[in-house]
Amino acid sequence: EKLIENLLFLARSDQEHFPLSIDNINLKEIIEKLIVDIKFISCNRRVSSHVDEALVIQGDYELITQLLRTLVENCIKYTDDDGNITINLYKENKDARIDVIDDGIGIPEKDVEKVFGRFYRGEEARAKNPNGNGLGLPLAKKIVDIHDGKIEIESQQTKGTKISIFLPINEV
Repeated sequence: EKLIENLLFLARSDQEHFPLSIDNINLKEIIEKLIVDIKFISCNRRVSSHVDEALVIQGDYELITQLLRTLVENCIKYTDDDGNITINLYKENKDARIDVIDDGIGIPEKDVEKVFGRFYRGEEARAKNPNGNGLGLPLAKKIVDIHDGKIEIESQQTKGTKISIFLPINEV
């Protein structure tokens, strides 16, 4: 069901036939709710966050929530039981910057540029979690693109991954 929903979302967004519900979104609130959820479903991992302030963006609440959940789900999948997951939010220039960081298996350098391609999964990812479908990061990138943002990955194999999202702040 989730695979079909993700494929439909990507297909609709490719054709720009995806209805958005744009509103002011307080990113701090979404991250605080997400931290509670992570601690509940993944109590064997250490979860931390640092939120500078309540930053507000214009966007689709459901999509931004889905974006962050997707990134956190990857952290959980690819980080050992005693691993660390961190979500940070702060202002950088005119953007809200969200860093989602883990100390999991990391992404080999040769795969970093490929992970936003649909259905792409590196060997290490397939070995650690054979049930994935390679749509999580392409979906995340599409959501960021829809919101006129930017997504970056820094990763080192066996050391972990940091995904940074930059979304324009709604200056009221």
